[in-house]
Amino acid sequence: MLQHRAFTAAGIVMELLGFVALLAAVYGVAHPLAQGVLAAMAFLLWIVGALLIVHGRRRGSDGQPVRVRVRAQRRR
Repeated sequence: MLQHRAFTAAGIVMELLGFVALLAAVYGVAHPLAQGVLAAMAFLLWIVGALLIVHGRRRGSDGQPVRVRVRAQRRR
């Protein structure tokens, strides 16, 4: 399973790619029809990147990464 640092790093890379895509859309590097696609892609990359960063930074009250806890089923 990936470490939380890997999620944070992947989120930062996606944020940077979104910024580059937005710059390409704003400054008209691409074909005019592709500028809308680039802007939409930048928006989606920012959202996914932010979610990955938030997931990578989740910490418990003790400062350790949060682990998913599975409750054992009660046996009758």
